[in-house]
Amino acid sequence: MAQQPKQERGLGVRDLATHNACLLLKLLHRLHHPEDSAWAIWARRSTDMISMKGPADGNHWEGLQALLPAYRCITSVQVGDGASTSSWWDSWLGAFTLAVQFPCLLSHSTNKDVSVQQIIQLGISYNLTARLSSQATLELTEVQQLLASITLTQQPDRRTCKFADTTSKLNTGAIYRASTYSGVSSRIYNYVWTSRAPTRVRFFGWLLMRGRLQCRANLYYKHVLDDDICELCRQQPETSDHLILHCTVAKEFWNHLGFQGLPLPSVNSSGICPGHQRYLQNTSTPCYCCAAGTSGTLDTMLSSAINNLLCVAS
Repeated sequence: MAQQPKQERGLGVRDLATHNACLLLKLLHRLHHPEDSAWAIWARRSTDMISMKGPADGNHWEGLQALLPAYRCITSVQVGDGASTSSWWDSWLGAFTLAVQFPCLLSHSTNKDVSVQQIIQLGISYNLTARLSSQATLELTEVQQLLASITLTQQPDRRTCKFADTTSKLNTGAIYRASTYSGVSSRIYNYVWTSRAPTRVRFFGWLLMRGRLQCRANLYYKHVLDDDICELCRQQPETSDHLILHCTVAKEFWNHLGFQGLPLPSVNSSGICPGHQRYLQNTSTPCYCCAAGTSGTLDTMLSSAINNLLCVAS
């Protein structure tokens, strides 16, 4: 939860493992674009660029090898000499790899780390078993037709990536955001994190709308307390909704801010504070989550009111 972006109901705490993987992808990209990197030029001299096998060893290099499939998923190759392009696992004939387009033929391959240069110069049949299934034979015919249109040059292969800028430098921030994106947008982002409320108030709002306040109901659920009855009104369980909206003390608080008579929705389900509807109609009305006032009276009023409420609740 904490590592999800704020736009997706999280706290935006960086996932260090994913962040480290993105940085290693940047090294892989540099290895395939060695023009301005002495390290990449040195490493390519003794490294098989198809399998990433070479004299180098250690956890760092093993991490690069493990990320090679992920790097191939976000890159495509314009074939030059074909020496650094995998015939099966790189996207060099359209949007999909040969392994995806021709799975039966792949199952008959004797070396799945063969380069494009090798299959063009020696033919793809040398990399296949002697006996092929009927489906593999059909796929072999299709592949041979595709390979007939490929002509190797003296230029090195050129990789492109949608996460790279115009200078071919990889944008690791964009990769991190894409890899952590869950597809679930948060309704509370605009009401909490983009407001002008103090940081502690925004964090309080996030806890409130995620149902993570240490109210008596939550503490009772965790077997910290013997009961969950509100200590202020002694009438109902002290849930987040009750503590902030429906308790008699909370109602007096909202009435004092001018929200008397407004419907009080559940903060967990709606993600909208009680004054949001009134706030949209009158932008000068202070609102806890929106907190977009331009004067200095808003922070003063909210801090004082919330502190008084918390003091009473404690």
